[in-house]
Amino acid sequence: MTHGILARKDNTLIYYNENVKTTLPISQIQDIHAIGKVTIKSGALSLMAEKNIPVHFYNKYQTNIGSFYPRNNNTNGTIIIAQTRAYIDPSKRSHIARSIVLSTKHNILHILHHYAKNDKEILEAINKIQEIKIRETTNINKIMSDEAQVWKQYYSCFDKITPSLPFEKRTFNPPHNEMNSLISLLHTVTYSTVLTQILQTYLHPAISYLHQPLERRYSLALDLSEPYKPLLAHRIIFRMINRKQITKNSFVKEDTIRLKEQALKKILIEYQKQLDSTVSSKKLKRKVSYRFLIKQDAHKLVKFVLEDTKKFSAYKQK
Repeated sequence: MTHGILARKDNTLIYYNENVKTTLPISQIQDIHAIGKVTIKSGALSLMAEKNIPVHFYNKYQTNIGSFYPRNNNTNGTIIIAQTRAYIDPSKRSHIARSIVLSTKHNILHILHHYAKNDKEILEAINKIQEIKIRETTNINKIMSDEAQVWKQYYSCFDKITPSLPFEKRTFNPPHNEMNSLISLLHTVTYSTVLTQILQTYLHPAISYLHQPLERRYSLALDLSEPYKPLLAHRIIFRMINRKQITKNSFVKEDTIRLKEQALKKILIEYQKQLDSTVSSKKLKRKVSYRFLIKQDAHKLVKFVLEDTKKFSAYKQK
């Protein structure tokens, strides 16, 4: 978060900030999020490339503006061809897209049930979401339309869950209020986390199924991050606002609305805790982290496009 210089010393990284030197053991790093103004020396880039560690860069509005990722040592022509064939095949593409939306819907309901209790409006939204059928169709636009209806009902509950920080409606670029600023930040961090896990597989991050492949963003990360937004981003938002760890005073208004530095630090620490928290896996018969589950989804997608499995299903919270 702080402004400084990232350099290499022997086989590890050193961060210099205002005459303070911090050692960053390379073996403990999965990825780096450069939120402050970070200058990266060529030696550090070389080491990160060797260890396959990506760097995600953010601007002053706390929005991801791009990622450095090493030349992909995991490149596999067979899988890229299989990915492409699955995209071109209407039945396979729609199966993947629909599975992602079904998992997203399931995880949204999981979060809402936690907050429903005796709240009539949230219970009504739950019923409406349950009634929304994610159509079995090869028309991706129809699947995305069904998903949009799920999100609309879900977002209608935000003001009931966190009344102290009004949501009103979803707005982007720039967000119109504090809640939308918070959502945009944590969606971006979730996207970056998912991208890191994709880059550790043989998948190409630009070949996607629910979202159209895009020139400027790795759209497969947009796909696979959908089911995790409620479980990672929104769970943190609701918890920290209701505990008054984040309030209107946590934000600064300049040309846009963004978190103050200390509030941002609190949010990112909480995000890492949530990402590394564990849930029981019935299939693996042990507890695994959300970070592991994201990577597992990527591996399940690899198996599906290679036709090693007949179905693909993203993670659903039990």
